[in-house]
Amino acid sequence: MWRGGVNCLRQPQRMNDLVTAVNSPEEITLAAQRLRQVAVERTVTPREVLAVFERWSAALHTVGADEVPGIAFLRLWLRRGTLEGLFVRELGSEALEGGWRDDGRARLRPFPLGVVGHWPAGNVEIQPVLSLTCALLGGNACLVRVPAALVEITRRLVAKLADVEGGGQLTERLFLAAFDHSR
Repeated sequence: MWRGGVNCLRQPQRMNDLVTAVNSPEEITLAAQRLRQVAVERTVTPREVLAVFERWSAALHTVGADEVPGIAFLRLWLRRGTLEGLFVRELGSEALEGGWRDDGRARLRPFPLGVVGHWPAGNVEIQPVLSLTCALLGGNACLVRVPAALVEITRRLVAKLADVEGGGQLTERLFLAAFDHSR
């Protein structure tokens, strides 16, 4: 898609290949447009997300608790045994494949919003990653502002996701933005 001579779907310049140094609101708008297109064109089921999360959890064993406070919790959170039970309790086992569940007179199923924006606090080291996991599980794309102090930790954690996922079905749904908070 081209608008005014600018490719709105281009991949922005990445900081450390996973976190983007953002210098303007237009870069965020372009990223949101790209993420929306990915979310609309390529659906992902909760079962597929859970499979990747399980591998991600295992890959995080190399990140020590002394390096990233909260890593033990994150590893437990990402496990299929933790998230699948929560998901099935709330939406039913049919929802794992994107199907419908009858609940009295209502019918329920996961319904992605498209792009979910996250502005996590900077006082919990795993918060940017923890925040995006729920949106990914729902089939959404994520635009996440990463606090300056957490850029390196977040990059390391998401690098493990990129290592285990294979085809990029989840990392293509992420835009991790770092910018000067004084703007």
